[in-house]
Amino acid sequence: MRAADGEPTWPYPPRYWWLKRVSLGALLTGLVLAGAWEAWQRQALRRLRVETDAIVAAGDPVTAADLNPPPVPDSQNGALLRHPR
Repeated sequence: MRAADGEPTWPYPPRYWWLKRVSLGALLTGLVLAGAWEAWQRQALRRLRVETDAIVAAGDPVTAADLNPPPVPDSQNGALLRHPR
């Protein structure tokens, strides 16, 4: 495969035809995995919301603010007592 002037017609260095295919395959795999992860996350959040809504409807605490105990008055708080030295 030489031209009439004697120069080669193939590329030098040879092109990596498989590099494009591997790159495209990796890109498509990444896109599929990202889409699956997004769908899985959306489904998990929906299920979590259904469960927490049922717990809140029953009157049970769910958030961190609801789970904190009420503050103890200073007159009953034993942590404020100091030992004499």
